[in-house]
Amino acid sequence: MPDYWTHYLHGTRVLRELRFDFKSEEETGLFVLGLLGPNVFYYVPDNPEYLMLGNKLHSQKCGKYLHTVVKELFKTRRAYVYGLICHHTLDRLTHPYVISQVG
Repeated sequence: MPDYWTHYLHGTRVLRELRFDFKSEEETGLFVLGLLGPNVFYYVPDNPEYLMLGNKLHSQKCGKYLHTVVKELFKTRRAYVYGLICHHTLDRLTHPYVISQVG
């Protein structure tokens, strides 16, 4: 699956292609956090509950998770939402290939 760097490179390329720049360091940081998406739960060491939550948000609850985040955060944390959309887009493009290779 795409890791942090793949998501980061994808997100920064999207910004470059759109010729878009955030107005503050806070917005840039929120965008980068959004690029992690639910993968952020995979980086908690030795905690299977977080791993399960990350897996659930990627599969069973993905649509509901995205809908809720966009609805609740778009007005106040738009940069995070943009990062999350980039994360989701890359996952949707790459997961089928990865799964076809590793099962």
